[in-house]
Amino acid sequence: MCEVTKFKKAFFDLPSRAFGETYIQEILYKILGETKNKKRVFDAERKENGKSLNGEYKAVRVVFEKETGDTIYDQIMNFKPMSTRIGSISDIETGKIVSNFQNIKLEENGVFDFDYLVYVLVDDYGFHIFEITGEDMEKHVKDKKFKGWSDKHGSKETGKNGQFTIRSESLDFHKKFLKKTVSWQEILELSKEIHLKKKKS
Repeated sequence: MCEVTKFKKAFFDLPSRAFGETYIQEILYKILGETKNKKRVFDAERKENGKSLNGEYKAVRVVFEKETGDTIYDQIMNFKPMSTRIGSISDIETGKIVSNFQNIKLEENGVFDFDYLVYVLVDDYGFHIFEITGEDMEKHVKDKKFKGWSDKHGSKETGKNGQFTIRSESLDFHKKFLKKTVSWQEILELSKEIHLKKKKS
């Protein structure tokens, strides 16, 4: 197995928290030239025209659905790691995979609680990095043009946080916000430059 393939497979099998909050964030800081938000309320911040902007990062793995079963035994025996179910953006386009971005922060009045949102589809090719401003997202949601959006997630009440899916019928809408695509080879090389702080045991 070549180094890139091994790296990609291991990346897909990372625990959820490490995947999103550790590795994705640090790699995105490097790719986008951004820094960690000082107040730790948001994921990132950047300077634009002398103003500090707050950013949120969200990433999902593009994978085929796992097999299930009627019993715990069936589900355990049918289990396959994500690295054996890796898909691509073309699988979303053809309706084989639906990807879901969750926990999009909202204020009580339904306003998006960030200046910009970076959302990433992690697939067989690499990172597809999308970006939308909070203002534009609010406008598209209000006009019911933000495909797959729901203002309910983790609560029966609306206006707490939301989620959205990317599926075949909404992919073209999201492609308007595609910022860049970064290959696994590039990600691998970048990861060699990023040093993480050692956690105290």
